[in-house]
Amino acid sequence: LVSTRNLLAWYETKNGNEPVWAYTCRSGQGSSIGRLGRFRPIIKEDRIYTRWGYGADPGKLVAMDAGTRDILWSLDVTGPAKARRRIPLGNPVLSGDQIYLAAAWDEHRSTGGYNLRLSSVDAATGKVNWLTDLYIQAMQHFFEGVLGESLTIHDGAIYCSPSTGFLGRFDARDGKMEWMYNYESVDRTHLPVDTLGTAPHIVGDVVVGLPRDTNVMVGLDQRTGEVLWRSSLLLPTEIIGSVEGKVVVRGLYALAAIDAKTGEIQWRISHPDKILGQPTLQGSSIYLTSGDNLYRYDAATGIEQETRSLPKAKNTIRSTKAL
Repeated sequence: LVSTRNLLAWYETKNGNEPVWAYTCRSGQGSSIGRLGRFRPIIKEDRIYTRWGYGADPGKLVAMDAGTRDILWSLDVTGPAKARRRIPLGNPVLSGDQIYLAAAWDEHRSTGGYNLRLSSVDAATGKVNWLTDLYIQAMQHFFEGVLGESLTIHDGAIYCSPSTGFLGRFDARDGKMEWMYNYESVDRTHLPVDTLGTAPHIVGDVVVGLPRDTNVMVGLDQRTGEVLWRSSLLLPTEIIGSVEGKVVVRGLYALAAIDAKTGEIQWRISHPDKILGQPTLQGSSIYLTSGDNLYRYDAATGIEQETRSLPKAKNTIRSTKAL
């Protein structure tokens, strides 16, 4: 499945020339115009669950039959119909048979803040199990987390990092807040490096956060939300994964591993030619493309295991992902 906010295309794995079907939707104005981000639907068995709509910030959640493209159910969980703005925040997440989503909405009159809406939806029927609104006292002229990942479900808790100046933990049974960590939200025009952001990443007892509205990565105590460390040394753009208590991070011109408990750099590999596409952690290896080469590194040590030249082509290879 190839996906953007206004395109879904289904391909056979052995034939990438023509899609089996393609579904397009025109984009209009929205908070996410002008900033790249990952639009990642959920695929389970013969169903696709995705945000969809006729605006640049697709507000509907739909369940679609992957074979026939029939819409099985559709609903809007971004906020009440009377709201002035209703903004989806990140991709939906499936845990068990429930889909979890985050969104923001605000009133027509200025209140100096916005409402965070968390929702739980039954994947089979589209029935809303619960939704909760939490008022956040913070001015948000732009929502940086419309595209990308914002939610992680782990051990009965929702970890939410919607790129609006906070990372919080909520009870997955009803959406009640358990703790919240606040930080300074930075407009994208003032960020040293544009970041793709990452959903909260759990490593043992530590929650590692890298939202889209800051270049500061943070480690928090999973139970209390207490700050363990902060770091911006790598100018991080995304978290690739974790191995043996280390968090593998992609920086602007480097790949590195950070100790999840202390934030200290364990190993670092510079790539002055700039990393292309999305580095991938698969098993004990990291694959990335830089310059004219594909590299494979040991994830625990950062030691180079293999290098291969990329095939020559008229156009630059922009994305390489190991499968």
